[in-house]
Amino acid sequence: MEHRDALEAVSAALADPHRTLDVLLAAADEDEARQRVAEAFEVSPEQAQVVLDMQFRLLTATRRAALADELRRERTPLGTPMHLRAGLDDSGRRATVVVDGVEISGRGRTAARAVEDLARRVLEDVARPQHRPVIVQVEGVDGVERFVATHDQIRSYARDETPDEYFWNS
Repeated sequence: MEHRDALEAVSAALADPHRTLDVLLAAADEDEARQRVAEAFEVSPEQAQVVLDMQFRLLTATRRAALADELRRERTPLGTPMHLRAGLDDSGRRATVVVDGVEISGRGRTAARAVEDLARRVLEDVARPQHRPVIVQVEGVDGVERFVATHDQIRSYARDETPDEYFWNS
């Protein structure tokens, strides 16, 4: 099940928490509860299980607002991909890329760790805020390494794969 499907189920249940509790309280056991939730909120059995697994802290206004924001982001299509080239310094312990005039660096004890740190920073500072995929090619000590960061994850890809086909269109 996709993350968005889980968010849809939680959103449906939290839209009317009193109804959710009534449905759960009317069930004799977990199997019946899953069936009742699926029917009441028109979700799949897998999505109903997500509702059953919810923690009550999700009922706070702050958490409901955060879930609504996350669901809105998940429903919004990603923007056009940004292609970047990064480099490793001579030591292989620092990977750097410049985005809109701002330098973003990743550091590590090895080149692989520096690239991992750079990927995390690109995700947090560029891909997530801009809600678009960022394709980064890092050239340096060990040849070329490539990764794609979207608004929620990072993946490396092989040299012969096209990132567009490999990642966000799958």
